[in-house]
Amino acid sequence: NYWLPFTSKGANTLADNVADNILAAVVHGMIPEEKDRNVKLAACSALYYGLGFVKRHFGNQAKRDHIMNVVIDCCNFSDDKVRIAAYEILVRIAARYYEFLPDYMVRIFNVSSLHRLN
Repeated sequence: NYWLPFTSKGANTLADNVADNILAAVVHGMIPEEKDRNVKLAACSALYYGLGFVKRHFGNQAKRDHIMNVVIDCCNFSDDKVRIAAYEILVRIAARYYEFLPDYMVRIFNVSSLHRLN
């Protein structure tokens, strides 16, 4: 069947594009400029449960840096529930994508040390 490979490839590309757009919206909800606690909590929850779908993004340095930066920044947010949600994401990232963590260990140490002392 000639249509099956074409359709499957097209579906994968479409699914990748949709996943990219969803991830962009989720991560946008976690940026430091977003001050709404409920938006941040919803975004943290979506990323936490969607981490299994972002493996392709973790393979890309720029995308991984952006994801990690917003997660680590959320660890400094003023609301305790948002901070806890961000730390839970870090734990899940460590479980799934440990090989990528060395680049972020200093920032993770700094943010976790700051909150450990408080």
